[in-house]
Amino acid sequence: MKNFSLEVEGSSTIDQLNLPFYSSAEKHQLKVVQDLHLSLAIPLPGYVGNDSNRHPIMRAFKPLKFSFGGSLACVASSMTKDSNFPPGDSLILRSTQLGLLIVHFDSDVPLPVAICAVEQLNLPI
Repeated sequence: MKNFSLEVEGSSTIDQLNLPFYSSAEKHQLKVVQDLHLSLAIPLPGYVGNDSNRHPIMRAFKPLKFSFGGSLACVASSMTKDSNFPPGDSLILRSTQLGLLIVHFDSDVPLPVAICAVEQLNLPI
């Protein structure tokens, strides 16, 4: 389990991460998929919280689609300086009663499997 930091400069704010879930209207969801870009500091593989030699890398994610269950699937934009992460890793965002659930999957996990895994947690929305 890795923790994401929203305090890293250039990272999306919690308000930006919650924006897709303000409305379930199709028009709003289409605008989110077309216009929104998210940036998160994703820890490198093997990163340990107090390891000062390894800093999380800022990753850009583009929303791809909303699932029928209300989750937002995002895929990483390819970045040349980002050689430690293969293109195609994904984020699944899901708004729950407890807050925003953000789950990062490596590129070897197919997007439908990632969405299904998050939605099977059965967290109340």
